[in-house]
Amino acid sequence: MGRSKQIASNQMPDNLDEVLLAKLSHLEELCGDMKNDLRHYREDNEKLREENNQLRAENEELKNELREPYSIKGLCKKLGVCENTITGYRERELLDCCSDGQKVWFREEHLQEFYRKTDSRYKVKLRKAE
Repeated sequence: MGRSKQIASNQMPDNLDEVLLAKLSHLEELCGDMKNDLRHYREDNEKLREENNQLRAENEELKNELREPYSIKGLCKKLGVCENTITGYRERELLDCCSDGQKVWFREEHLQEFYRKTDSRYKVKLRKAE
C-alpha cells in the first residue's frame, strides 16, 4: 500500500518522446498566446488610463463652469485684496470679468487665467503697480 508503480523503460510507449515534444510545443504556444494577451491588456490599460485622465480634466472643467460666480466682494475676500485692487487688475487687463450693465461677476476661469498671468514671474510687477 502507498507504493507507486514504476514503469520499466521497456513498458513506455515508443512515441513518448513525440508526445512530450508535442505537449512542450503546445505549452510554448500557450505561453506565446499569454504574452500576446498580456501585451494587449497593457495597451488597453494604457488607453483606458488616457481616457480616464481626459474625462477627469473634462469633469474638472464642468465643475468650474457650474461653480457660482464671484462677486467683487467675494473675489476680494478670496484674494485678500480690496475692491480698488480688483479694479486695478481689471484696468490692466490682468483680470477678466462678465458684466451686465453695472453688475460685475467673475467666473472660475477668469480667476484661473488671472493666476496664470500673475505667476511668480509677474508678482513683483503687480506689487509695484499697486
